[in-house]
Amino acid sequence: MNCRTNYLTKLLPPLYIGFILILLSGCASKQPIKIEAPVDFQFITALAGDSFESLAEEHIGSANLAWRIKEFNNSQSLAPDQQLIIPLSPFNFGGLNAKGHQLIPVLSYHNFSKGRSHNKMTVSAKNFRAQLSYLKENNYHVISMSQFIEFLNFGQIPKKSVLITIDDGWKSSYEIAYPILKKFGFSATLFIPTHFIRPQNKRAITWAQINEMVSDKTIDIQCHTKTHRNLTKLKKNESFTDYLRAIDKELLNSTQTIHQQIGKKPLALAYPFGKTNPLVMALVEKHGYKAAFTVKRKNNPFYQQSFLLNRTMIYGTFNLKRFIKNIRHFAENKITQPEPIDSLLSLATLTEISPEAYEQKQQWRTALLAWKLQRDKLLSQQQSASSVPENFHQSLQQIKQKIADLSSKLDAIANTHYQDALYQLNAGSTKIAEKALLQTLLFNPKHQEALSLLQSNLGKFKPVSYTVKANDSFKSIATQVYQDPNKAPLIPLFNDNINNEQDLISGTQVSLPSLPKGFKTQKTVIIKKRCNVVLTKSATALAADYYHKANNNFDHDQMSKAISNLKTAICLNPAHTEAKEMLEMLQDL
Repeated sequence: MNCRTNYLTKLLPPLYIGFILILLSGCASKQPIKIEAPVDFQFITALAGDSFESLAEEHIGSANLAWRIKEFNNSQSLAPDQQLIIPLSPFNFGGLNAKGHQLIPVLSYHNFSKGRSHNKMTVSAKNFRAQLSYLKENNYHVISMSQFIEFLNFGQIPKKSVLITIDDGWKSSYEIAYPILKKFGFSATLFIPTHFIRPQNKRAITWAQINEMVSDKTIDIQCHTKTHRNLTKLKKNESFTDYLRAIDKELLNSTQTIHQQIGKKPLALAYPFGKTNPLVMALVEKHGYKAAFTVKRKNNPFYQQSFLLNRTMIYGTFNLKRFIKNIRHFAENKITQPEPIDSLLSLATLTEISPEAYEQKQQWRTALLAWKLQRDKLLSQQQSASSVPENFHQSLQQIKQKIADLSSKLDAIANTHYQDALYQLNAGSTKIAEKALLQTLLFNPKHQEALSLLQSNLGKFKPVSYTVKANDSFKSIATQVYQDPNKAPLIPLFNDNINNEQDLISGTQVSLPSLPKGFKTQKTVIIKKRCNVVLTKSATALAADYYHKANNNFDHDQMSKAISNLKTAICLNPAHTEAKEMLEMLQDL
């Protein structure tokens, strides 16, 4: 009983108290009935002052996801009383549909100039503006590195997306590219070789400039190693162990420097010169990177191997037409029979037709989405209702059963395609296998085995597995796996449970990276000398050569040379009696 009720009991007779309580209960506002929240979609009516950004912030948790509402409803403007469906989670994984799949162009720039450029690696400010203007006018979304990585994990990003990257950290990145990017409201990723960013290097940007660009979220800093060395090649006379240490230093030091300077660890790496191989890819992944880029001129599907990503270099010699040719955001590839879900500009219109109509046409994927929309429309309507309709729970249960049945049907179809993919892969039909894997994911986006197989380039980038045998050593394993005992350091490096050879327990599985064909350890050349002579053969054989030279010298009256060669012959082979006798004779002359 509240304070107001206690006060009334002191002043009024019991009969009046009952009457007043009845009046008070009648005036009290009715509370909404608690109903479970919509699962995938929220149905709303826009209010005055609403924007796509405010609705995305309120319902999805981020204003940056406003594009998701626009795409689902095929709407670029918002007015009061407008009916909207807000997708609470991704609805088009990897941009995959029956007609093909999404592609992400990754543009690579290096240097910029204020005036006209005649240098292939330098883009003029005028051309850069024109290129960004084209992206803006054609409704491209310039995405961040984290969004791109999300896409590679079979996530959803805007349909027309592009990632802009700049390499090396030339000062023109700050003086020219940065203000132009800000003007268009675009962002870019700057890949820096950290050793290049030094006060004494007047051609490079400074850490103060980097932090300024990072602070307003125009620039994102990622790694380009420490010194920009080619990670795929051993240097002259560099042992394999020294090579591994050097690559570790290139990656670790640059990561630490970036973290120290901007307070954030890099997620992505641009390979110096765009060069990589399976070993380098494995080393980069071991260092915690999520993505690494080559400079192969192709665009990226969601299943592109994360450490073999494509990137298109934009040259200073490109005109706008040539620039546009490098931007392709969809790969047409009929994966299966298209349904309404694959072609409707607004998926919100699926609510206008009964889901049974799609089922009758065996358009199972569309029917599933239509039933989910019907379920969430029902739940959305009841969120603010003061009472529950008599048949509400029965209707909701029937819809849930429809969703469960269709989900099972689609899972079965997906598994059939997956088994076909394995069969085709085993038969060597990689193109057919790839298509079957895409079909698998189209019918069941949660099929992890299909996704993993696609992302490993149909198993080509899977690690090598080896079962430890009795009396195995690091060298014996390296010899059996790589036919090279010098690769022994890879065993403890790529297996955290193995620190020394005592950890090689029989039956244990060892995981190792594959190595590129022709990747040979350069043997350290040990130069042996004796008597100031390089031992290209045995000392005895060389002594015989020098004795022969001395005889030629003698025949041509070159006495001093003959004596010198004889002394070398004797030094190399003190038992060479003929050389000794000839030397005594010449010295007596």
